Amino acid sequence: MEQVCGTPRETFLQVAETILNASGPDKTTAFAYAVAWTQHTTGVQMIRTASILQLLLGNTGRPGGGIMALRGHATIQGSTDIPTLYNLLPGYLNMKTQAGGKKHDTLLDYVVTETAPTSFWVNEPKFMVSLLKAWYGKNATKDNDFAYGYLPWNSGDHSHMPLFVDMYNGQIKGFFAMGQNPAVGGQNSSMQRQALAKLDWLVVKDLFLTETATFWKNSPEILSGALKTEDIKTEVFFMPAGSVPEMDGSFTNTMRLVQWHDKAADPPEDARSDIHFTYYLGTRLKKLYEGSTAEKDRPIQHMTWDYIDPIPNDEFALTDEPSADLIMQEINGYKIGDDGAARYVDTNGKPTTRERGGLDLVDSFNDLTDDGSTCAGRLLYPL
Repeated sequence: MEQVCGTPRETFLQVAETILNASGPDKTTAFAYAVAWTQHTTGVQMIRTASILQLLLGNTGRPGGGIMALRGHATIQGSTDIPTLYNLLPGYLNMKTQAGGKKHDTLLDYVVTETAPTSFWVNEPKFMVSLLKAWYGKNATKDNDFAYGYLPWNSGDHSHMPLFVDMYNGQIKGFFAMGQNPAVGGQNSSMQRQALAKLDWLVVKDLFLTETATFWKNSPEILSGALKTEDIKTEVFFMPAGSVPEMDGSFTNTMRLVQWHDKAADPPEDARSDIHFTYYLGTRLKKLYEGSTAEKDRPIQHMTWDYIDPIPNDEFALTDEPSADLIMQEINGYKIGDDGAARYVDTNGKPTTRERGGLDLVDSFNDLTDDGSTCAGRLLYPL
């Protein structure tokens, strides 16, 4: 070890003894790592090694033990769980794909292919059907495979760098950058700035004008003459964002404990919360497609998109902030009535209307079913 890693023998033994002395029947040790481990080329091997070590020491599955991945900004764990990854659906359900010869043509094909024979993942059919019910509500029925056909196919590698290569090659026309700054925040940032210059449109939603929002006028390529502002066709829209204290919402920590935070102040001027921006974008898309007869537009037309409480009179009223609480309740999961719609109950648990009661929430993901009687936007987040 000393020859390979350069760590002095005495230092290694001191670390080993410290970990051993803090592990036992009456105590546990936790390994907390951040992006330093993750970004090594051998990061996966390092984290797996730590997992093996924790298993050997008896530090797994016990209070104060395990491995904790620390993150640099708010609720990265939550963003991954919901998720923001191109190849996953919420709850780490695999995206519909034909890669690797997988058979995902129908919902039955999908659950037969993806359901693990052991562990809690034997319940994957319940998770998948409940997710589809959360997204498509009454329009997800047994007769139409619970709207499984509405899910898009994953057509390839759309992770960060391949995405920007496609953008550079002119295959991507528009891009949303929300809380992301690829003009300076990724590998080969010069290439990424040049890729942004080939878009038709770019929407940047952030707290301030980032390098991604202003690449067209003051990037290193503009200053060096490699790019000229007048030659860049990209139309840039900057949407000022509200910050975390300026909206209701939740954080998810490494152990997936959901911590609620209340809004402390209104965002300034035209700044809006992430929920506000996303909700009204979706509302406008549904309005745009509502008269379409094309089959390909059904997923937008049939998408559940009702997060205003109380129900507004004007669907485009900018003063109506969507309810983070309603979104969280959908993520948690609730029961579906015999009419195929959300079930509401009063304080005594008896059926009622939305105006007079609240959603009939499931107590945990153990309550989810595969018959369409429950919905859940994320299988691991019971309230």
